[in-house]
Amino acid sequence: MKNSISLLPRVCPVCLSGAKANIHSQHFDSLSKGSLLEGYDVVLCGACGAAFADNIPTQEEFDRYYGQMSKYEYDFSDGKVNGYDADIFKKSAEFLLPHIKRDEAIADIGCATGALLNEFKKRGFTNLTGFDPSSSCCKSGQRLYGIDIRQSTINQLSMVSDRFDLVMMTGVLEHLCDVEASLVLLKSLLKPGGRMYLGVPDASSYHRYFGAPFQYFSMEHVNFFAPNTLSNLMLRHGFQTAKIQRVERHLGPKSIEPVVLGLFSPFSGKGDHPKVDYDLETEEGLKEYIHQSKEIEEKINAKIQTIVASRTPLIVWAVGTHTLRLLKNSSLSEAKIVAFVDSNRNYQGKTLHEHPILSPEEIHSIKGEILISSQVSEDEIKEHLLASLKWTSPIHTLYS
Repeated sequence: MKNSISLLPRVCPVCLSGAKANIHSQHFDSLSKGSLLEGYDVVLCGACGAAFADNIPTQEEFDRYYGQMSKYEYDFSDGKVNGYDADIFKKSAEFLLPHIKRDEAIADIGCATGALLNEFKKRGFTNLTGFDPSSSCCKSGQRLYGIDIRQSTINQLSMVSDRFDLVMMTGVLEHLCDVEASLVLLKSLLKPGGRMYLGVPDASSYHRYFGAPFQYFSMEHVNFFAPNTLSNLMLRHGFQTAKIQRVERHLGPKSIEPVVLGLFSPFSGKGDHPKVDYDLETEEGLKEYIHQSKEIEEKINAKIQTIVASRTPLIVWAVGTHTLRLLKNSSLSEAKIVAFVDSNRNYQGKTLHEHPILSPEEIHSIKGEILISSQVSEDEIKEHLLASLKWTSPIHTLYS
């Protein structure tokens, strides 16, 4: 790899089996600095049917990446979450409210700016603590919501002396390379009888909520859970499923991510543990998702080829997973690109394909047409270009 990061083969994060079969290989381009990886293999566990990314960096590399390149700081909105994220936090709170008391101690691991904890604060909860690797997230959460948010990676939780009645982790478990060690650390934060709440994307339903091709196999998502595999994982760690539910998380006006919410309590120890069955649902769902992605990808690539053939100077807006994958898997790298644009300040100032990554406010210093490289935010970006930035040159979209 360009950044000389060592890659490690993995065992199944759910059942620890070494039996696995490759169903897809994902490839990404790299930023000048700060990139996490250049690809991975999507594999299925031969023992339990769980899906995960194989040949990825260590947990330490993931911790470094999220500390420096977080996209959950919401700096473009003064730390405040958008309406779509606020909706999933509200759903999480409503999911948990019948099962928790207002005097219980609650921790949110990977809390970003603390918006989920604030949902509980608005409902009268006072014993709330957040943990996040980004110092900016911690400062924003304390400023916006007055909630105690501490800077910490998963590995650093071993130094936390507090104990909690409920430990929450939403949108994090799918990012963790070392699931096993991370869950052991989370369990150590619990009081006797304490419970754990997890929210993860539902990989078995990706094909029902289609967006950009292969977008759910993002640069940051390395575990692909479903209701069965999430329950299997927690069962092996001594927790039984108290409640599990599928919900929809809206990422934008045209994009939905299927999500699994689960509340898990310590196994009572009475009787045998439930039998773990092979999760055929994940295998069938992911194979259908891969098939759909290939079909849509052909249409997207045809649009890009037309733009490339025009040889017009091109400004590519957005440099996340979508763009990094297109640069490796389409003819976009052959276009006459003059600059990239992204609203995330952690990307700005770096380069991609030796071209600068600018802030939105800097685009008027560059002449060219714009290609919006995002399915989730395509309409929002176009509206911002026209209404706020008064952009008059042509704008190309891939999904409209």
